[in-house]
Amino acid sequence: MKSLLSDIFNELKNKYKQFLSTTMESADSTKETATNRLRFVLMHDRTNLSPETMEKMRDELIDVISKYVVIDTEALDLNLAAEGDSIALLASIPILRAKTKEEQEEAILELEKKRLAKAQEIEEVELLDEESDEEETEAETNETEEEVSAEETTTIDEVEETVETESKKKK
Repeated sequence: MKSLLSDIFNELKNKYKQFLSTTMESADSTKETATNRLRFVLMHDRTNLSPETMEKMRDELIDVISKYVVIDTEALDLNLAAEGDSIALLASIPILRAKTKEEQEEAILELEKKRLAKAQEIEEVELLDEESDEEETEAETNETEEEVSAEETTTIDEVEETVETESKKKK
């Protein structure tokens, strides 16, 4: 009976130790995750790179590298890492195969088409902005003209009243 109670107690004690060690490991893991996240945020703050900028860089790197090789874009990893006092941009780019000369030329042409389309889109947006600015300026001018016209009308009315009043006084 004593040995049975001793075995139960030892088993309970071992389970408790196991529970505590798992909890402590989890706490260490959580602490490590939080520390890594903080480092990541600090690196981004120091470089002034927003997530949008990082994504843009990633896309542009994919475009450039894809001219010459076929890559696994899903597995591409782009990160910032602290090395002493400096910050490094680390890229892990899985290359599936090199492109043939024809594929390279085709990829270069495709990128040039993309670039031209983007330039054209920017030009259209700028034109729309200019038109919008012109419309706003025209509307402001019309409002000013209406205000001046209303003021002139008031002034003419006042002059006429004054003339009438003076005429009546003379009579």
